[in-house]
Amino acid sequence: MAEAQGRVIGGVTVPLPRETATDVAALRGDPSFAALRAELAEVTRRTVPV
Repeated sequence: MAEAQGRVIGGVTVPLPRETATDVAALRGDPSFAALRAELAEVTRRTVPV
């Protein structure tokens, strides 16, 4: 599998899937994905003005 490109947000590299068949719904149940989402939400709250 080719290495996916990613984006670094708040020190976290977020992979950007190249395949359109990525099952995001299946990822939502994964504990590590939930932890990543929580961390990204926290970084977003601290850095994005509302």
